[in-house]
Amino acid sequence: MRTSFLSATLLVSLLLIPMEQATAQTRPGTTIALLDIEEVFQEYLRYKSMLDDVRKDEKGLETLVRGKAKELTAMQNELRDYKPGSANYSQLEGKIAKLKADTTVETELKRKEFIIRRSKASHIAYQDITKTVARFAEANGISMVMAYDKREVDPNNPNQVLTEINRRVIYQRSLNITKYIIEQLNAGVPPTEVSNRPGAPTRPGSR
Repeated sequence: MRTSFLSATLLVSLLLIPMEQATAQTRPGTTIALLDIEEVFQEYLRYKSMLDDVRKDEKGLETLVRGKAKELTAMQNELRDYKPGSANYSQLEGKIAKLKADTTVETELKRKEFIIRRSKASHIAYQDITKTVARFAEANGISMVMAYDKREVDPNNPNQVLTEINRRVIYQRSLNITKYIIEQLNAGVPPTEVSNRPGAPTRPGSR
C-alpha cells in the first residue's frame, strides 16, 4: 500500500513539472555572435595593402596631371609669340588641343580603373572575411553571425541618429567576435577554439 502511494506521488510530481522547463532541458541552443564588419575592413592588413597600392598609383596620376598642366601652360605661353593664323601658331595650337584631349582621356580611364580596383579589393577582402567567419563559427559552435556597428552616434546628425535607430542589434554582452576574426585574418592561420579566452562568446549551457 505504501509503495503504491509513493508511486502515485512520484507520478503526480512528474506531471506537475512545467512543460517549458522540460522543453528547455532538451531543446538545443543557438549561439549568435556579432561582427563589426567596418572595423574588420579597417584592420585587415591585406585589404589595407591593396588600397595602399591604389593610393600610390592615384598619387602617381596626380603627379602626371600636374606635369601635363605645366607643359600645357608653357605651350600656351609660347603660343603668344606667334601670330594667330600663322603656320607656327596653327601647329602649336593643334599640339595644345591634342595634349588637352589626351590628358583628359588618360585621366578618366585611370580614375575608372582605380574605382574598379577599389571595388575588387573590397570584394576580395569580404570573401576572405566571410570564409574566416565561417571557419571560426564552425570551430566554436556558432550558428549565426550578425553584422554589428558599435560606432558612436552624433545626436546632431539626423542620418546617424536614423542609422542608430535602425540598428538590428540593440544590446549585446560578450558576443562580439570582431577581434578574433581580425587576428586570424592578419595571421593567416586556421581558427582555433576560443571559448575559454576572455571575452569569447559563451555557448548555450556553458558557464
